[in-house]
Amino acid sequence: MSRTRVKESMILAALALGAAVPAAAQNQRLTFYGFFDLELHATDQGGGAPWTFDQHHFNAVSIYRLDDHWRVFAEVEWEHGPRVEAADVAGEVALERATLEYKSADAFQVKIGKFLPPFGLYNLRHDATPTFLSTTLPGSVYSEHTNPLGQRQRLFAKFGTGVQALGTMFTRRWELDYFAYLINGRGPEPGEQDNNPNKGVGGRFAIRPPGNALQVGASYYADRNGDAADTRQRSFAFDVTLKYDQFLLEAEALVPRLERVDAGGVPDGTFRSGRAYYAQASRAVLERWTPFVRYEFYDPDAAAPSDGERDLVAGMNAAATGAVFFKSEVHFRSFQAPGLATYRVWISSVAVAF
Repeated sequence: MSRTRVKESMILAALALGAAVPAAAQNQRLTFYGFFDLELHATDQGGGAPWTFDQHHFNAVSIYRLDDHWRVFAEVEWEHGPRVEAADVAGEVALERATLEYKSADAFQVKIGKFLPPFGLYNLRHDATPTFLSTTLPGSVYSEHTNPLGQRQRLFAKFGTGVQALGTMFTRRWELDYFAYLINGRGPEPGEQDNNPNKGVGGRFAIRPPGNALQVGASYYADRNGDAADTRQRSFAFDVTLKYDQFLLEAEALVPRLERVDAGGVPDGTFRSGRAYYAQASRAVLERWTPFVRYEFYDPDAAAPSDGERDLVAGMNAAATGAVFFKSEVHFRSFQAPGLATYRVWISSVAVAF
């Protein structure tokens, strides 16, 4: 493996899993790393915004190692070039993650605090753009969709405050990752209090046979959504990753079940089931260039006809170094409903891990 690829692999593991990047810093108690990206968006959608730059992320991560078993992990994000002045606020500054972590062994670890719930292939690294090929994640699974009150939300919690147990077990060269967590459910202040007695519960496991060319995983999340009249919401997801030489295939399927509300906005005990899925294929060329193509589909109600949404994406990821990535992609978005027009979105970006 080339020196560029070795460095890149270290950075991706660090941003995704919270490991410290520099080998020389592993004996230090306090380490820092992070990521930065700048995006350029344009669309031909009728009434769409003009082409624009977006200073999307600047995230700083710190780890303080207390001893061989305990550490404190924190991530702070400055999103969309935040500005805070008198009566003038733009962008966002947020504490993305803050946890006390205990590691007994690879097979058993505990996190307490605010963390990214492990869901699907990408929620553990949802904003860490240097760790994935495209600028935007597959919207069918990871974007916001209409909830029972007509508001737009993700189909599972992106963040959670509570406790999580996790680990990796090894058996005859097979590997099993597991995660289980209990958090405040979604609501107005999920980092401080849950506004109903029901807690968010979830888990994930992923299995890798010998060789690590294949990974198969499953995820689950359920809560009473305090941002949607305490409706019961559950999401099941399945994923597969296949690596062969320079070829990579990723696919996920998600089945959300959302409780309906009556005319008064009260949960009525019935559910609508949706479906979401995507498949993405890529192949590295000349080590630094990785073209990719992705097909996505989202259907908010499997029992209703002609309400699905499609997105066909083609793009290129170019690694200038093992830490600097230039990306460009075009989205062809279409709808089953005959009255909705197809449109295109062009996105380019630079993502940097440091």
